[in-house]
Amino acid sequence: MLRPCFKDVPAAWSAYLEYSAAADRAVRNGLGFDVDDTLLELHGARRFKLRFDPVAAPLFGHREKLEALARFKLHELIRIGFIEFATDTSIEHTTAALSALADFCLGRLLAWNADDAPPFAIVSLGKLGGLELNFSSDIDLMFIYAAAADGDELAEYESYNRLGEKIARDLAANTGSGQLYRVDLRLRPEGDTGPVARSVDSCESYYAAYGEIWERLALLKARGAAGDAETFYEFEQLRLAFCYARNLLPEAVAEIPRLKERTEREIVGADGLRAHVKLGPGGIRDIEFFVNAHQLLHGAWHATLQSGQTLRVIAALSALNFITGDEAAALRDGYLFWRRLEHRLQMLEHRQTHTLPAGGEELDQIARSLDYADGDALWQTQLAWREKIRAIYDSFFDPLRQIKAADRADFAFAFCRDPEQARRHWRDLGGSADFHIGKRTEHAFNRLAPLLHGQLAGLTRPDLALSRFTAFVRVYGSRSLLFESLAASPKALAVLLAIFDCSQYLTEVLMASPEVFEETARGELDTLRDPAGYRADFAVMVSGGRTLPALRLFKRQQMVRLLIRRILRLAEQRELQLEYTNLADFCLQVILEQLGADQALTVIGLGKHGGQELWFGSDLDVLLVGADNDRARALVKAMQEQTPQGSLFRVDARLRPYGEGALAHGVERYVEYYRDHAQLWEIQALGKARAAAGHRALGDEFFARLLPVWRARGQAPELKQTMLSMRQRVLAGRGKSGNPALEFKTGAGGTVDVEFAVQYWQLRRGVFEPNTFKALTLLAGDFPAEALTLTEGYTFLRLLEATIRVDDNQGHSHLPADADTRAEVGQRLGFPSLSAFDRHVAELRQRVREAFDVFFARVA
Repeated sequence: MLRPCFKDVPAAWSAYLEYSAAADRAVRNGLGFDVDDTLLELHGARRFKLRFDPVAAPLFGHREKLEALARFKLHELIRIGFIEFATDTSIEHTTAALSALADFCLGRLLAWNADDAPPFAIVSLGKLGGLELNFSSDIDLMFIYAAAADGDELAEYESYNRLGEKIARDLAANTGSGQLYRVDLRLRPEGDTGPVARSVDSCESYYAAYGEIWERLALLKARGAAGDAETFYEFEQLRLAFCYARNLLPEAVAEIPRLKERTEREIVGADGLRAHVKLGPGGIRDIEFFVNAHQLLHGAWHATLQSGQTLRVIAALSALNFITGDEAAALRDGYLFWRRLEHRLQMLEHRQTHTLPAGGEELDQIARSLDYADGDALWQTQLAWREKIRAIYDSFFDPLRQIKAADRADFAFAFCRDPEQARRHWRDLGGSADFHIGKRTEHAFNRLAPLLHGQLAGLTRPDLALSRFTAFVRVYGSRSLLFESLAASPKALAVLLAIFDCSQYLTEVLMASPEVFEETARGELDTLRDPAGYRADFAVMVSGGRTLPALRLFKRQQMVRLLIRRILRLAEQRELQLEYTNLADFCLQVILEQLGADQALTVIGLGKHGGQELWFGSDLDVLLVGADNDRARALVKAMQEQTPQGSLFRVDARLRPYGEGALAHGVERYVEYYRDHAQLWEIQALGKARAAAGHRALGDEFFARLLPVWRARGQAPELKQTMLSMRQRVLAGRGKSGNPALEFKTGAGGTVDVEFAVQYWQLRRGVFEPNTFKALTLLAGDFPAEALTLTEGYTFLRLLEATIRVDDNQGHSHLPADADTRAEVGQRLGFPSLSAFDRHVAELRQRVREAFDVFFARVA
């Protein structure tokens, strides 16, 4: 409907040409219009296609098509401008029509320049992205593509970058009707220094690692303007995750008013602020930044805020009670005022201008077109809007401006052995004169700093943990992403520091593969993994026939998982030992399958492996049952081969018959050996046998034939004296440390005492149970008091052993001789002092030894 001041369309058209010199010039240069009611119809993509395609169809040359498209675009631009000038159509309708026109032009350029329908998309940002394009705006674009899984990465990169460059050249090309659009590609990752077109995967890596707050702001309005919808959908998923991050720091949003102030100071200047429609105080950018800040802070939890359209988000903020009704009305009406005024400015000459004339006839002309009496009335109105909008803006951003970074100099490191070295590491983390970090990283570290400092203070070796954490940050890649993630998840920070505090081995694993921590920490931690569970997890990561390298990486990842479960106390040590044994069984089974030997060989676990009591640093004591020695050797080699991905498990096959010769034997050979030739200590070792992997039927046959032999040999009259003599020889050897008080495994009252007592009882009673804890439960039926003491001692000493082994993934049978190191072990086990720890170990071992003596005295 025409505005009341115009009696008909021709009258309105004449007024419009008098107002817009650009439109008048185009008409004089031959651009024709039907001056009737059809001039008032807003067109969308479908109407653009119906109007333009018949014109372009007879044209064959690329230049001819480009000229025709530019002429069509100018025609539609003038027509849309006339509709806004002459009618009461809404700003939303005008900007949507202008945006649809730009999308149409982009689609035609892509179709003309691409050979087929590639997985390539044009992403619009800024006003075009928000469907808020004005009459003379440049268009902010990104070009993205989906890389083929098995494609030539370099060829794809070059091809899609050439395509993006062609489109950009066409947009900026001078034609008889001017440029199609001024294009700005600087909002893409890495700006002018980055590639023109980028794969979706590359975009994801960039934003996760390096994306700053201004890039989040830019992507809030990102929209697929043309091209492959599926490619943009992939991009949209990463965009949503980046823009609406749940761990975004308030300090990051506090950067927004600083960006605005810098723009006012450096681009507009003090003299031009009150006349600048877009960048001046209380202008369009104030409203957009106010809205954007709320989107960044709350959009992760409220999908209605995840829109690129300013007016739609203002309505959503009001509905969600983030702003009052009065604030919403002021922001909405102010935005409409500024956008209509911006359009009137740009209609004059089709120039990208946002500055009001200082006065005179030109300002009066703009004012009258907007139904103001004169320029002074318009000027006073815009000043009033500035004051109202800036007040709302300041009420929100002023508290954020007060956010101060934690003063890193205030953190003391008295709990460290070397406070000065700790401060140097701290400065490395947070940036210094020698190492610059971006604002995003600075804000993230400021939030992380008090959490990090507090958790370091509670560690056993804070100096070492901080040093390792600093080294980990260097190899991780993106400090900002890591700091943000850890600041948002104090539990993850605590676990990571605990790993650095207690395990040199797993520190090295994480240094070599930093992604392992995040992948593991995100996974399922509450569930005990059996071999089937490991198989399901492994199937997700193995691909392309690279089974053994993947298996080695998988094993190290699962070690990290087990230590995290231990740190978080999600499982007792006995359960963790079972889980680690399951991991070893799974690795054996996978290699047997890879060798085609899973129906030819059976692996019998002995010792801790057979008892399902493995932990870090354990070897696999095994017997191999079968006739294929070539594949038996290949199995052992694959299990313990050292590679860049690490190794799996050390395998010890020395418990096979005579400890040498062929690795694998048939069941009959084992029966003969254990019946006629094995020493009693070998019969004792057989009591912990278990089928761990391989051919199930062969394992069943092994136990069906060997268990009667084991029970018969267990009745030998000399068994008791033989075992006591063997135990005495071990004691006389004084262990590896040379100090019996430190020998928690082989010393008096150590774990070997418990195992000898249980295994003697099992042999005498014919009770076959490989697991020591389960055997102790059975023993309690005959000797409840002794079984209780032995169980208590074994539980603690195995926990002590596990605590030491976590550090270097090596076997340990004695406590550290160094008092400080031993005190650290005690601290990890909850003891307040070295003396309390030493006293507890000594007293416990004494009770175990006494129970051992009583037991052997009572059992025949």
